[in-house]
Amino acid sequence: MSECSENTEWFKRWFDTRYYHILYAHRTWEEAAVFIDNLVRFIEPAPGARVLDLACGKGRHSAELSKFGLDVTGVDLSPCSIREAKSLEHEHLRFDVQDMRELHFDRPFDCIFNLFTSFGYFECDRENAKVLAQVHQHLAPNGLFVLDYFNAHLIDPQVVHEQSIEREGIRFEIKKWVENGIVIKQIRVIDGPHEDIFYERVQLLTSDAIATLLHEAGFHIFARFGNYQLEELNTVDSPRCIVIARKHTTA
Repeated sequence: MSECSENTEWFKRWFDTRYYHILYAHRTWEEAAVFIDNLVRFIEPAPGARVLDLACGKGRHSAELSKFGLDVTGVDLSPCSIREAKSLEHEHLRFDVQDMRELHFDRPFDCIFNLFTSFGYFECDRENAKVLAQVHQHLAPNGLFVLDYFNAHLIDPQVVHEQSIEREGIRFEIKKWVENGIVIKQIRVIDGPHEDIFYERVQLLTSDAIATLLHEAGFHIFARFGNYQLEELNTVDSPRCIVIARKHTTA
């Protein structure tokens, strides 16, 4: 996975459609509220701490973070998502269209969150390194990075999964398989007479692989959890791989 290809840009098309949000509508605000409440209680950021929600989508996690007296910025590559997120803005919550590989901020953040598998989009190792380098650069000394990923150990690379989902009168024919270390999801959208095909391509990164990437980028991991209730990570059956790391700074 060292060479880049056009496949790495699948998210620019898929995330900016209404179909993406319809398909994942079951990821609710209530789920986000529980997760953020647990994270904030564990991390205990200082009142008014500067927080970045990286790849924030429509801002559900950002909005929940702002309820804890934090100064929150959410960024996402999708102009459509950010347009909707801006309806949530207030004095301590703002949104902007930015690419996680090239962030533009004048001041560092105390915490950066990357949630709901918003990493590993790239088949190119150097693109992943760019993201983590940007996170490291934009964190204050000893700042915290929270990465929420799927548990790669639950995916059998030999099995092809197929399912059909109907939401809001739209049928989604989904086929998922693993190819060259990439989890590929083909999403065929049937919306009346209109049909289209979209893809998701996410690296099959195990907890150990994530740890290696973070270590190489200058982070020290001090906590790992397996679900949004922040229970211990069990690679056999935990649905998530949630890693909390601190920016390593040299004396």
